[in-house]
Amino acid sequence: MTAPAHKGSEPLRWDREDEIIDAVAAVASGEDVRVTLERLVYGAVEFLDAQYGALGLRSPDGELIDFIHVGMDPEVVATMPHTPEGLGVLGATAEGHAPFRLSKLSDHEASVGFPAGHPPMDTFVGAPVRLRGVTIGTFYVTEKNGGGPFTDEDVRSLGAFASVAGIAVENSRLFERSQRREEWLRASTEVATAILSGSDTHEVLELVARRALLCARADGVAIMLEDDKGDMVVEVAIGESTEGFKGMVANESWHYSMHAKSSGTPVVIDDLGALGRSDDPNYRKFGTAVLLPLVTAQRAFGAIAVTRNRGGSAWDEQDVT
Repeated sequence: MTAPAHKGSEPLRWDREDEIIDAVAAVASGEDVRVTLERLVYGAVEFLDAQYGALGLRSPDGELIDFIHVGMDPEVVATMPHTPEGLGVLGATAEGHAPFRLSKLSDHEASVGFPAGHPPMDTFVGAPVRLRGVTIGTFYVTEKNGGGPFTDEDVRSLGAFASVAGIAVENSRLFERSQRREEWLRASTEVATAILSGSDTHEVLELVARRALLCARADGVAIMLEDDKGDMVVEVAIGESTEGFKGMVANESWHYSMHAKSSGTPVVIDDLGALGRSDDPNYRKFGTAVLLPLVTAQRAFGAIAVTRNRGGSAWDEQDVT
């Protein structure tokens, strides 16, 4: 007896599963991570038969740093004072460890409503985007077409999309780190070549500062050398907020630079501008900073300070090492 052909929803089910396969393929293609994430949001909206979808990425301190949304009319978005800021239910999604669904968003205890002009939304499925056990964002879809509720299968499916999003972000970060390692290697080779060719010491220090500014995605770099009195003097300073400090004496009140030199280890400062080491208005623009010792085979002879302005991203392990 010949087996009957599949009817009803079975072929559709397989067609829809192809969408997740396409999403995984997009991650493997190596395209720009934001393009990949946009495709994932579009795919999730279609897969779960929803009207709206969004994915928000967060910084390590929980701040929403990117928000990709699908379904809202651009003209509607233009009238809103801002897009959702990751609070309320979205914040609860980030704090959780598993996807979940709601039949009415406003009934959730964490609900804080929407920005003015935002379209109404009731049914909801949300999932945390996690990377190596750490939540880095939220992924959600809302408003099931036809007015019905989202299903348990929808919850599992969105969890799969969120997992793929986490992989996409990790791949992007690994690629960026690889590129930055290559940049540092090229910079090191360039500096070594300058030294071996007998370039002037000041020219070499300026080259070091320029390459550090570029490779570290920094806003300012200062190189301090120890003088005969044991004070640290800023010999090279580049960057809009930094160049005015050239020639400044960083005495014992600048104990971070002294510590970096004497200990031979990097020093990370969360908010350099808040330390009040100078009355110069530009000093208050400084945010996070890393001070690294300058060493020869025999001794440490100075330090290099690499800064980002306030509002810039924090240093990661690769930046410091």
